[in-house]
Amino acid sequence: METSRLPVAILPLLVICAVHTACAAGDTTRGTDRLTWLVDPAPLLVVGADEQAPGHQFSGIRGAARLADGRLVVVDALSSEVRYFSADGTLVHTAGGEGDGPQELRRISDFSISPGDTVNLFLYLPAVARVTPDGRVADKRIFPWPPLRFNCHLAESGNAPLPDGSLLQVAGYNPGQPGCDPYIEGEMSRRDAVVARLDPISQTKDTIGFFPGTERNSPNYRVFGLDLLVAASADRIFVGETEGDSIVVFDYDGNRVGRYEVPLERQPIPADVRAIEPESRRLPDGRVVSRQPYAMPELYPRFGRLLAGRDGTLRVMAYPQVPEPISSYQLNRPGGYMDPAGQLWVVLDPDGNHIGNVRTPPGLFAVEIGTDYVLGLALDEYDVERVQLHALEGR
Repeated sequence: METSRLPVAILPLLVICAVHTACAAGDTTRGTDRLTWLVDPAPLLVVGADEQAPGHQFSGIRGAARLADGRLVVVDALSSEVRYFSADGTLVHTAGGEGDGPQELRRISDFSISPGDTVNLFLYLPAVARVTPDGRVADKRIFPWPPLRFNCHLAESGNAPLPDGSLLQVAGYNPGQPGCDPYIEGEMSRRDAVVARLDPISQTKDTIGFFPGTERNSPNYRVFGLDLLVAASADRIFVGETEGDSIVVFDYDGNRVGRYEVPLERQPIPADVRAIEPESRRLPDGRVVSRQPYAMPELYPRFGRLLAGRDGTLRVMAYPQVPEPISSYQLNRPGGYMDPAGQLWVVLDPDGNHIGNVRTPPGLFAVEIGTDYVLGLALDEYDVERVQLHALEGR
């Protein structure tokens, strides 16, 4: 289980780092008196590197987590399985499988870990389910679709299961519904999105609030566009607009309980990146057409991802200085953009205080950042998925 305190074991590294100097280049935080803890680039454990080992073949990993007893749990979409591995990487149990039966988990979309290491799942049946710490599928419930419709907004994705059995959802503007204004060709827009909690069985909604949603150029996502990010811990919901300098904190009842400052600066997009022309694309009938011209912003967004710790802490990822045009949502999809330079994360304690920074290894998509480890997804030279556990330097 994570804690918000630094382990005594990493103190040697902190002594080496000067108090007013970051331990890694490219630190874009305003708090230069905060320490940047580096992660050992050599993983302690790799799950998926040995394709002959039982359970090590993955396709479409939704995420992974480290449990309190040292086991790793990996959620794999294609096999519809939740796999448990011992601390040495040996497969010890598999839950689920393809199908719609009581013990099967077809089309896993998202998951979370409750206190006590229960795995909460959202399935595209649609359904919610839980997997107990001993690897047993329990409390699987199918419910109507769509799970959230609010005026011209529709939750098509972002259905994050919460420990209390509800779903945390972001309902973006959907002009395809009757009476809703369409996107206008050539228009730069950012329509509001709804953040809400839904009881999937009763279909009762608890609206958290309306916030600026995804930035679009006509119907397309804007290159390096601004976006809305949400994350949740065991009792807190974090909502952040990626250009903003703060993150709003709510409890599960939708009450605003805090605002955390984001100690990051927006960085200019280099001229050579801004000069890149939209690429052509080939239609199914063989015709080649140019992509719609995009209006490149002058600055990258301030941050690109949020990771909520199970202890109430929050990690905020500085928006990477990507050298080619991408849509911001790619930063949140495993395999969408695996940063070759590594990622800088600022660490905020449960009161929102900036206690330090973490620099993750190149090519690692972090899914958990603990006090003495980082767990992430990576691709080998053949684009084979794997899960890697790394120690913080000086552990």
